[in-house]
Amino acid sequence: MMRRAASALLLAAAALAAHAADAPTPAKAAPSAKSAVLAYEDLQHHVGDHLAVRSRFGSTRSGTLLHWSPTEIRLRLDSGAELEMPHDTIRHASLTPAPAPKPSK
Repeated sequence: MMRRAASALLLAAAALAAHAADAPTPAKAAPSAKSAVLAYEDLQHHVGDHLAVRSRFGSTRSGTLLHWSPTEIRLRLDSGAELEMPHDTIRHASLTPAPAPKPSK
């Protein structure tokens, strides 16, 4: 009787181990919400991406990069307005997730 119980226990443990091996592994954590700072010149490769841009005046603007040139960038702000920012006024920029679309009424 004791052997049957031990055998049943071993079979159950083996079945659990096999099931655990087949289970999907948990996904890795998402990258940090704080993105790396991009050099101004690197922004030319991110036209169409959503950015947060910090100015030398202390303000931060978020929006989609519409245009890059060696002298300025143009953003479509999250509010919908367009903003041109001269190169010499930009302290740094980083990639950010685009805001969720507003629900339609």
